[in-house]
Amino acid sequence: MTAQISDRFTRHAARDRTTRTRSPRSALARAVIATAVLVASSAPLWAESVAGQSDLRPLRKVDFDLDKLKSWGTRTFTYTIEDDGQMHELGTVTLETKVAEKRVTHHDVWKLRWKEKDIALDVEMDCAADIFMRPATIVAKGHGSGDSGTFTAKIGDEAGDVTFTDDTKKRFDLPPNTLTDMALFRVFTLLPRVEGAEFLVARLLEASELRMKGPGFIKAVGTDKINVGGKPKTMFKFTYSRGDRVIIEAWVDNAGACRQLRLDRRKTLTEKPPATTDE
Repeated sequence: MTAQISDRFTRHAARDRTTRTRSPRSALARAVIATAVLVASSAPLWAESVAGQSDLRPLRKVDFDLDKLKSWGTRTFTYTIEDDGQMHELGTVTLETKVAEKRVTHHDVWKLRWKEKDIALDVEMDCAADIFMRPATIVAKGHGSGDSGTFTAKIGDEAGDVTFTDDTKKRFDLPPNTLTDMALFRVFTLLPRVEGAEFLVARLLEASELRMKGPGFIKAVGTDKINVGGKPKTMFKFTYSRGDRVIIEAWVDNAGACRQLRLDRRKTLTEKPPATTDE
């Protein structure tokens, strides 16, 4: 989800990485799915610009076509990380999307292995069927990083209440029109493919850590070729950035399926092609 794949996990794969102070509860989430460090901003949720870019289109003004989201289904990706110019395959990430008339369910499962150690995170969200896919509940289950990484959150109109496995509880803010990192992966497939178009993301919640980040923006970059299943394929590329830093890159095919994600320039999720096609 959208923070850095984490110092606890990648410090073993990358040299000279500075150790950071981390809260015990978020260590597993960082270790499995955090995708890039976003610096929190004091700008209000309703801000209509990012760092002088006043022409950004607010995400809330994008038309939402639920039929496009129905095609997501369940997609499994191979997870690789680049270290010293070498690519290392660490496991799989499965992104599942279910659509009902007024609800959308996201169920993302990260299963990675590094240095004889299994690390996993399973996060499920019940969401509203709109462009932000705001969650009503978040259920996270973690394994393999020295802490539970497990919690349940129930969310209202402005805030949420989270309960951890030791029955510790806390409250967190979640203003309207906040996008989650899990929803962001799906949003890439819903945006209009107009080269150069940019869309404001005023706030982004890291669902596995319940941390608010932002602001940032999505850019429709244009057509690009990537290698899928050993063959070059032409896709449409989107990016999510904070300031001048590109944090997430996404490649979407002509059918509206997300085929590849690159996180923080060095962690890549490439969809495993169905056995019955050449895709």
